[in-house]
Amino acid sequence: MPEIMVRFDDLRRYCEKRHCGSVPLEYIKQMRTVEAEPVRHGRWKNIPGMNNTVFCSECLMAANKELAMKYKGCPFCLARMDGGAEDDT
Repeated sequence: MPEIMVRFDDLRRYCEKRHCGSVPLEYIKQMRTVEAEPVRHGRWKNIPGMNNTVFCSECLMAANKELAMKYKGCPFCLARMDGGAEDDT
């Protein structure tokens, strides 16, 4: 089962709004926490002279262009490839 991450404050406000009581809040406080990193955004950039190879603008790792286009993110640094109109590919 995939893990779901929510901000504690958002969950606390949800429980307060729905009048869940203090029992769910005490349970929530005991849950495991993680240090989340902000989402990085990048784009695939063409390597001059190498038509079938691109690199990630965030981590600079090279990848096969056909395989890279199948990913919504960089398989190396997990940056989202949503560079939009600035995308070089």
